[in-house]
Formats: sequence, C-alpha cells, structure tokens
Amino acid sequence: MAYHNYDTDILGRGLSASYLLEPVFRLSKRSAVSLRTVAGVAYLTRPYHPQNNPANQSYSTTMSAYLALGAGYWTRLNDHWQVGTQVQYQHISNGGLRQPNKGINWPTGGLTVNYSLQPRVFGSLGRSAAAWESKIRWDASLFGVAKRVGGQADGIGLRYLVAGVNLRAARQVGRLSSVVGGVELLWDDALGAKLRSDSSSLHPWRLSVTAGHEFILGRFLFSQQLGLYAYQAGRYFDLLYHRWGLAYRMSPRWMAGISLKAHRHVADFTDVRLTYSF
Repeated sequence: MAYHNYDTDILGRGLSASYLLEPVFRLSKRSAVSLRTVAGVAYLTRPYHPQNNPANQSYSTTMSAYLALGAGYWTRLNDHWQVGTQVQYQHISNGGLRQPNKGINWPTGGLTVNYSLQPRVFGSLGRSAAAWESKIRWDASLFGVAKRVGGQADGIGLRYLVAGVNLRAARQVGRLSSVVGGVELLWDDALGAKLRSDSSSLHPWRLSVTAGHEFILGRFLFSQQLGLYAYQAGRYFDLLYHRWGLAYRMSPRWMAGISLKAHRHVADFTDVRLTYSF
C-alpha cells in the first residue's frame, strides 16, 4: 500500500495497492542488489472534469493502473534488519480507457529501513538446470483492445478496434533474464479515424521492430521493450515507443497476458494477448 500527495490541487492525491516482485542478487554475506517490478491499481482524488478540473490532462478516471520499476542496494545488519537505498520510476494511467490520459510519471529515490519477520540471509540458490532454456524460444502473439479516443468535453469518447500480431525470439542469458527481439504488425482503427478526418486514403497499419529484456519469475514473464517504427500511416507518432508486458504461462506452449504501449510519457493503449511458444 502507498500514499502519494502530488503537491498540486490539479492532480490531488493517490492511494495505491500493488503486488511486487523483487529478485535479490547477492554480492556478499552482508550486501545485495535488487530489481523491483510493481503492478497494481491506484485510487486518485482529482480526475479531469470539463468544469471542475479542466487543467488535469494526466488522468480522467478515479481508478487507474499503477506500475513501477526500480533497483536497490541493501546492507544486512543482522538476521532481521536491513538498510538500503532505492530508486524507482513510477507511472499511473488508465491505459487509454478514457481521455485525457497523459499519465503521471515521477522518479523517486530514498533511504529504506527494512524489518523481516523471518530471519533473512543473502544466500545463493545456485543454478537450476531444469529452469534454464538452452534454446531460442520463438513466440507468436495475437493481441487487441477497444481503444477509446476523444472525450475531452464529456470524458467518454468513441471506441475503435486495435489488433495486431507480434513475432519474437527470446534467448535466456541468466537465471532470471532473457533478451528478446521481434517484429510487430498493428491495425489501429483509431489511427484510421484520424486519417479519414484528414482526407487521407492510407490504411491504418503500423509495422515496427522491437528489442528488449524480460524477467523470468516462475510462471510469470515481465518484459520491457523498445520499438522502432519501420512504417506508420500518417506518421502521427514518434518513431520510438516503449512497451511493458506481463504474461502468465498457462502451459509449456501457451501464455496469456497484458501489455501497455506508450510514446514517451503518453500511454497509447493497453491490450490483452494470447501467445503460443513454438
């Protein structure tokens, strides 16, 4: 649980509930570094309203998604107490479900004092051969969402179909890490609405190449990717985008998950996807 005061009446305050995964990498018996991924929901007090709060272009729903990525350095004082430093980059948005939705993005840094109810030792688990993928994993994903566009005056807007396919290769390089690369083809009818309003005859396709990293956390895969457009009709978006995904492995071949795509600090859409591993 976390509480944030955003230091301006336009943005108000937020209360978030989240689930975190934090693998710890031992440096010595008394020190370690950690990587933290956080996902949850946030309740926000001052959403956009055309009369009461028109200056808030960051969020327009009281409930939004909360994501964070961070790293830390820890020193073990004894079996129960640890002190450390942490940095985090945090993001809140509704994934494009309602506009306006530029999101709230803020980095934090701080000192942490941690008490563990059970004795905690920075130990080494060693490698598990059964969990190591020695070959390249090839994935094919189908994804889609009904993207909401417009609604500056009433906050509602219209929904348009966004659907696509993603083909990628993943190679495990560490006990908890893989590097990934692939291509993505996307049909965006919200982009098509912009093209039609500009009297363009182009079809709303977007083709891109992607590269990034994924954490292997049991049955969960948490991925972070950068994409570069090879083609986009109308060129309404930046050439670069970033994508954050969480997938759950239901069986050795099938995964299901969600993904957030954004251009700089502005969320494009959040999709649901089904993935088959060859």
